[in-house]
Amino acid sequence: ILVETAFISNVEEERKLKTATFQQEVAESILAGIKAYFADGATLARRG
Repeated sequence: ILVETAFISNVEEERKLKTATFQQEVAESILAGIKAYFADGATLARRG
């Protein structure tokens, strides 16, 4: 999974990326998305 939360080439996004508050918000949002994905009955892919 690739998650692009912001781009350092964007001055405003770079500024946000440096703050603990923004980092926490992003982490919580990613976690919420993962929980929602599995709550809908998704399963992990298996090798073999």
